[in-house]
Amino acid sequence: MSYCRMLIHDTMLNDDAFRTGVAVTPLCSCNVEKETVKHFLFDCINYREARSQLSDIVNNIWMSVSSRGFVQSKEHLTLAPQCKDIITKSENNILKEVLFAFLATIDRKI
Repeated sequence: MSYCRMLIHDTMLNDDAFRTGVAVTPLCSCNVEKETVKHFLFDCINYREARSQLSDIVNNIWMSVSSRGFVQSKEHLTLAPQCKDIITKSENNILKEVLFAFLATIDRKI
């Protein structure tokens, strides 16, 4: 469910919740920037430990597919890569496994 919500930008993260009138601010509780999907997945200091495996695998695959001409962001690569000829099914499966593992380890409704 969280994965689908991130795809359609209808999450309970503050940036989306603020846009829909549910949150009082779009800022993350870390007070660094807006709590977007990108910030939540890759930048927020609140989830640094939980995201270590996610970051390592996403960075490795992103570097690999970048050398093959993939130019999308790491967020797009992780959530919904659009270049079927550049990212393999195996790489996509690995990305989803680590994303779902990350989501399972945090204590947060998305």
